[in-house]
Amino acid sequence: MVEMKKDDRILVGAIVVVLLLIIAAFNFQNPTGAVTSGLSGTAISISPNAVYPGESIFITVSPGIQGVNEKVSFYQAEDNLRKISVDKLCNTHVCTLDSNFNFAIPSNWEHGVYYAQVYDYDSKSFVREIFTVKKR
Repeated sequence: MVEMKKDDRILVGAIVVVLLLIIAAFNFQNPTGAVTSGLSGTAISISPNAVYPGESIFITVSPGIQGVNEKVSFYQAEDNLRKISVDKLCNTHVCTLDSNFNFAIPSNWEHGVYYAQVYDYDSKSFVREIFTVKKR
């Protein structure tokens, strides 16, 4: 059996600590588990994630470094058709602060999977979060 010298054990321990710090840094970029686009840090979350027509969902948008567009658009996931867009996030074209708002699901929306999305200026792409409209 090969025994490790004290200096070798210290070196191995230091390498393990560095690797753990690197892994933790990558995982800490999005600790909430919300859907994000790229490394921008923009996140959108919806609660609850399943509602009946006529009920409300609570939406939180946390913009990344360069912000997001003030519009939130809602789409039916099955056909990617936009149902509605709302200007809810801020009073300017680019929003850089966290925003929260309630959105009442229109009573004429059919059951199925939908998503809300915002445009992220850092990644130049959309960030979306899905939710379900339940059948009555």
